[in-house]
Amino acid sequence: MTITWENGVYSEENPDAVTPFYWGGWFLLFGSLVAYATTMLFNARLAAVKRKREQDRRIIEKTMELFANTIEAKDSYTRGHSMRVAYYSRSIARVMGLSDEDPRRKKR
Repeated sequence: MTITWENGVYSEENPDAVTPFYWGGWFLLFGSLVAYATTMLFNARLAAVKRKREQDRRIIEKTMELFANTIEAKDSYTRGHSMRVAYYSRSIARVMGLSDEDPRRKKR
């Protein structure tokens, strides 16, 4: 089997032979499928990481709230103090033009 290049067109002596263009199409299709699958796997993993991060944030916030409530339960004079401080802090942040996410990031 000999493939020759004549006038910009491949010609074959054996009509049953597979041309290089045929294989190129398959390689292109396979490469596209691999790229698509890789993107889908990456997006799924990224979504799982975001869900885990949000779950961890909620657990930490609830734990801090539990500690504050436990400490404040000992004295009726200080009861609710931490919640009032948090409320006023968020109000001040809003007046300053910060979003709801900004105050959380500033305290870290």
